Amino acid sequence: MVKDLKIQMEILMICLTYLGKINNYMKKTKYIILLLSVIFSIGCREEDLFKTTQGDIVVTANFANTRTTFVEDDGVVHVEWNKNDAIGLISEKQKNLEYKALNEGNSCTFEACGEKIQANEGESVYAYYPYQYSLSDGKIQLPSSTFQDYKEKASGNDFLYASSQISNGKISLQFKHCFAFLKITIPLEQISEEIDKWNLTITSNENISCSSGFFNFKTEAIDNASYEKNIYYNNLPTQKELGNAEKITCYIAILPQTENAIIKIFYAPDIPGEHTLNLLLQKHAPKGGFKPGNVYSLYLDGAEEEMEKDALIALYNATNGKAWKNNTNWCSDKPISEWYGVKAKGEVYEIDLSANNLSGIIPDEIGNLKGLSQLRLWGNNLSGEIPISIENTNLEYLDLRYNQLSGNIPDAIGNLTNLTYIGLTENLFKGEIPSFIGNLSKLRTLDLGDNEFSGSLPVEIANTSLEELNVAHNQFSGEIPTDIWSSVKSLRKVNMSQNRFSGEIPIEISNAGNLESLNLCANNIEGSLQNITTLKNIKELDLSLNKLSGEIPVDIKNLSKLEILNIAGNGLVGSIPDELGSLSNLKEFSCGNNLLTGDIPTSICNLSSLEIFSIGNADALGIGNTVYPQENRNNIVGTIPENVGMLSNLKRFDISYNNIGGNIPEGFAYLPNLTNLQLAFNRLEGQIPPALYQSPKWMSWEPGTWILFQQIGYILYTELYTSTDYSKDGEVKVLQTHSKGNGIKLVLMGDAFVDKDMENEGKYEEIMRKTMESYFVLEPFKSLRDYYDVIMVKAVSKNNVMGKETVFETIPLGAGVGGNDDKVLEYVQKALGVNTSDNIQTIIVINEMVRAGECMMYDNGFTIAYVTYPNDSDDKLSELVWHEANGHGFGLLGDEYAMYDMTLPSNTIEDVKRRQSYGQFLNLSLNNTVDKVNWSHFMSDSRYVDEEIGIFEGGDYYTKGIYRPTEHSIMGGNIIMQFNAPSREIIYKRVMKLAYGDSWKYDYEEFVKFDALGHADFVAAKNQVQTRGVSNSKAIKHPNPRPTIYKHP
Repeated sequence: MVKDLKIQMEILMICLTYLGKINNYMKKTKYIILLLSVIFSIGCREEDLFKTTQGDIVVTANFANTRTTFVEDDGVVHVEWNKNDAIGLISEKQKNLEYKALNEGNSCTFEACGEKIQANEGESVYAYYPYQYSLSDGKIQLPSSTFQDYKEKASGNDFLYASSQISNGKISLQFKHCFAFLKITIPLEQISEEIDKWNLTITSNENISCSSGFFNFKTEAIDNASYEKNIYYNNLPTQKELGNAEKITCYIAILPQTENAIIKIFYAPDIPGEHTLNLLLQKHAPKGGFKPGNVYSLYLDGAEEEMEKDALIALYNATNGKAWKNNTNWCSDKPISEWYGVKAKGEVYEIDLSANNLSGIIPDEIGNLKGLSQLRLWGNNLSGEIPISIENTNLEYLDLRYNQLSGNIPDAIGNLTNLTYIGLTENLFKGEIPSFIGNLSKLRTLDLGDNEFSGSLPVEIANTSLEELNVAHNQFSGEIPTDIWSSVKSLRKVNMSQNRFSGEIPIEISNAGNLESLNLCANNIEGSLQNITTLKNIKELDLSLNKLSGEIPVDIKNLSKLEILNIAGNGLVGSIPDELGSLSNLKEFSCGNNLLTGDIPTSICNLSSLEIFSIGNADALGIGNTVYPQENRNNIVGTIPENVGMLSNLKRFDISYNNIGGNIPEGFAYLPNLTNLQLAFNRLEGQIPPALYQSPKWMSWEPGTWILFQQIGYILYTELYTSTDYSKDGEVKVLQTHSKGNGIKLVLMGDAFVDKDMENEGKYEEIMRKTMESYFVLEPFKSLRDYYDVIMVKAVSKNNVMGKETVFETIPLGAGVGGNDDKVLEYVQKALGVNTSDNIQTIIVINEMVRAGECMMYDNGFTIAYVTYPNDSDDKLSELVWHEANGHGFGLLGDEYAMYDMTLPSNTIEDVKRRQSYGQFLNLSLNNTVDKVNWSHFMSDSRYVDEEIGIFEGGDYYTKGIYRPTEHSIMGGNIIMQFNAPSREIIYKRVMKLAYGDSWKYDYEEFVKFDALGHADFVAAKNQVQTRGVSNSKAIKHPNPRPTIYKHP
């Protein structure tokens, strides 16, 4: 052994002191690498060479910064040849000559075992180690590195090669290595004692071995190789053979790997039929990768685990770890693989702290987890930006959905070329999708929905391997790049809804042959539907709320796998094609709010899978909290197909607001899954089949709103009853007498009630008492109840159906209702024994399930509030009474909601002025300055600050040109079911004035004292609304019509 040529290498070990003693040390060394960077001499001194006979070519060999045999003593690595090591030599004329080493050391001389090399000066000679007998066409067959047996030394699986030229009768060879080596030390305690024979499997995300191949000496490359990403390492010593040993060391030859490689090492029992793999270790390649001729020592005894702790502790501290739902073992002395949500084998390779109440930021130290491949932090309260240091990880899966992260997508993401999944939905990200997204060629899912991204989609997105793309609910604009459809063949699901995309659906979409789901809802897409008929695999198609035109193509029948088709809210014309009935897998068909005409095709009854059929028209269509007003209306006519009862899976059937006539088919009653039946505002008429209104589901369908409510002149009813006994008609019963003041007259009567309802304490009286109690529920009426006389007058109708023969001739008028006011006044005056109507309030309760109400105001203070009794809910009766009778009927208040997004017309302005001259609509103002609104004193009173009284635009049906005192109130919809302070003051003043006449003088401080309960109730209701998260809106839709004013009778 030539000891003076031995090279001592220092093993690179970085010992980090726990708990941050070296605070500025930013990176942890994860690999204890035996970098055998040995500097060897090119040749030997003349006196060291073995002399051959005169004329023989002298062969010497050393190594190019590498080794063959390893001897490790006290941390010193020796590199040397062994005596008799055999190499092969190849020249142009001679093939595969065997030469053997004459000495030991890192450089030695070789002699021929048989035929000697014969070559001319300057001729090239090739060499390899270890020598083997077979050679094919000047190429040597490499040993299989896919299947390796246990070796105690790296040289057992090595292959070296060299080349040189004859110079002065000498060949000086510098050998290079084909393989890198992993030196794996495994504590036997990690191998189950029950397993005697076992083996290892080593995997990489790059080619790590070749099962066959020939080494080409001229190109120094492997030809005809069969590359693999696995290595099977067999014939390890049995537990019995290892005896009392605590560890076992294995040398495994691998092909060179780049720094992006991830090495995973598994063990498995060597048992026939048993294929369970147990992960021992995961390692990310060091900077520069795994290089040939170098040995990389990997330890599984926990020595490296401390290196990962600091990064995890930084994450814990930055995200308020003490408040996590689960922080088991974090920051403890337990192995980090036992910390909640952490998976580690040598390196941390996965962190899953989803929905765990993390708050704060993602720290820069996350980048110190070099082997991190999966980071799942969805469903927390994280804020700030994604740290740039994340590019130092090896992320494949990044899930940050449902947080409050902000900023742009950092450039660092573009360097994570192994990413397959990016989830950023429901955060506060903004800016454009950067073009470097095209660098992520492995990306399969890009989930960016519900953020504030803008700009156009980059064409580079076509360079990915996307299967799922979600950019819904952002601010993207421009046309969708056609390359997405033509280049990304793997696309299966695309959601681009709720953006500002424009243009037409391109012909290139036909190239997206694997597309199963496409959602372009709520954009500005134009053109026809024709190009979508080529999507043979499409299952879900949502093109609603766009600007599509033309007819529904008959080629829709080509989409045989289609399950969901939503094209509502466009400008489509023509009829619904019969071919729709051939889509046997169709579950949902929605086409409301278009310009469609014609009948409902009877072929829909063939759709046995159909769950939703919706052709109805609405004033607005909503997606989540976003409302899209609609102007287009279908005009579907004809009748409901009689065989609709065959749709056994039907859950929703909506034909509302069309012109469909005839009767309701009985078949609806027998559909077991039908939960939503919307037939309102059509021309349906006649008796409803008993099986339908006797169904247990009848009330759940809300028939008063969605079935019985039809166009004017069309009446649906359950059963028609005719009275024969009118003896109770006109009977008067006092329900309450005043105890304060002069007595304010409140008269209660009913319409469409028949003789059988008139028994003492019967249905009629029960409903009138409910009406009275509803009237006195809210402040200030609750505290002013003692000022009222309440009189019930019985009115017997011939029929029990509104619109038929009834006492007060009530009829439905859209969302309102009307009646014979003169007849009402006649009954009132007769019951009270007076010939005046001044300041008398009347409530007419109609025996009708349709929810409707309207108030008639006369300039002498006489009012008639018509309200229906939706007998499915006393609450609905109360809400109608509060708005129509309490608000309009007594308070003479105007509506504080808006339905039309436009400025108050001039004729309505004059109407408001006229009403206010009569003491009506004093809760509204045509001016928006503080000194001109009637409620300015509340705005400056700190005692009312929590009612948030101000000047809010919108009221009396219009969003502009008229103003109200609060965002919400009972007069502004059904969000806050209380009267605001200005309305309570108006009501209080009117009660006091009617009770005591001109002798009563208003005192503001007296009112504030009286108003304590009303104020508290309003604030409580407002706070409850804020707790529910109801958003403010200028335009609040309300179903009740504007009150009508008349001259007094």
